Amino acid sequence: MMTNAAKHVIDLVVEEPSLVRVVINLRNPKNKVTAMLLEPGMIEQDGQPLGHSDAFGSLIAHVEPNQHPYILKLVHTEFDVDDPCPVYDFHIAVKPMHHTV
Repeated sequence: MMTNAAKHVIDLVVEEPSLVRVVINLRNPKNKVTAMLLEPGMIEQDGQPLGHSDAFGSLIAHVEPNQHPYILKLVHTEFDVDDPCPVYDFHIAVKPMHHTV
């Protein structure tokens, strides 16, 4: 197994107070991908992220409207070198707070 910290960054804009949920489904359990949600303008070294995915690949965070986008980072931490195409599925859901129970 090879370790590599490849990253994909997604800008996430919300217009009202919302819940953000990210779910990662790994097709090969030897590959590891985590999600991290950062405040607008924040970099990882600035402090704690708003949310970080758990061992099951799920992240839930409350976000407020901001004129700058939140930053969602998908970090590939481990790859199975025997996997010819290390892929994963992920789902991002943003639900306004007034629609939550």
